[in-house]
Amino acid sequence: DFVTSICADEKNIIWIGTQNKGIYRYSLITKTPENYKKNILDKNSLSSNEITSIYSDKKGVLWIGAIGGHLRKLDLQKKKIIHYHNKPYDKKSLSDDVINVIYEDSKQQIWIGTVNGGLNKLNHKNAKINFTSYTHNNSIYNSLNSKNIFSFCEDNFGNYWAGTANKGLNHMSFNEKQEIEQIRKYSK
Repeated sequence: DFVTSICADEKNIIWIGTQNKGIYRYSLITKTPENYKKNILDKNSLSSNEITSIYSDKKGVLWIGAIGGHLRKLDLQKKKIIHYHNKPYDKKSLSDDVINVIYEDSKQQIWIGTVNGGLNKLNHKNAKINFTSYTHNNSIYNSLNSKNIFSFCEDNFGNYWAGTANKGLNHMSFNEKQEIEQIRKYSK
């Protein structure tokens, strides 16, 4: 099957996301594979077999993005899965349900790039989770140049880079309050 995403966790497990067959878990120690797929009878299963992104964070949590499958947080230690999705009337919810990329920065903040909702930063406050969305807006100069964020990373200076599917690259810098200070746009 078409492999869409790969990551390794701290327990020598390789997680492999596929286009149509869910997720494969491969142990480097026991050399055994397991397959996880959508099961409509199990609310804790994957919501889609079309995996777009997998990321294992520094706390041992596996983040899973899927086409039409929202964002999943799988706590491997607690064996608990939490679902996050877009709620159209809630600006603090995930801005889109189709996930392209998941990334953890040097401050252990999780960033989610989506197809139609731009970039989301996951916020943890008092055990409650919400999202801050950064997106494209024609009337705001200091906004991203596209809603389709395809790749994302942080450089050694604490600046962020967001790659789009069709509009080029965004170089983002934030102030101490975590507000966008400047976005530089690079395209042809």
